[in-house]
Amino acid sequence: MKSIILNGLCMDEPEHAHAYLKEKLNLSDRYQNNLNTLQDCLNDMQDTHIEVFHSKNDNEYFQEIMQVFEAAGKANNDILITLA
Repeated sequence: MKSIILNGLCMDEPEHAHAYLKEKLNLSDRYQNNLNTLQDCLNDMQDTHIEVFHSKNDNEYFQEIMQVFEAAGKANNDILITLA
């Protein structure tokens, strides 16, 4: 299983968050820097463990991203999302 570690503190502002996620998750060119395509890309991932540190971050945009990760973890049995 591939393991990816994300720093929640790098996901506070939309522009910065999406650039960070695209790089760290090695997202395809179809990723359009928004939460809908993030969900699509996460749903397509296979055999991946994503660990998010600083998950207690109370920034509103970060919390929206965490909702996408939570939904993807429920929809896709091939990924494991861990919050730390």
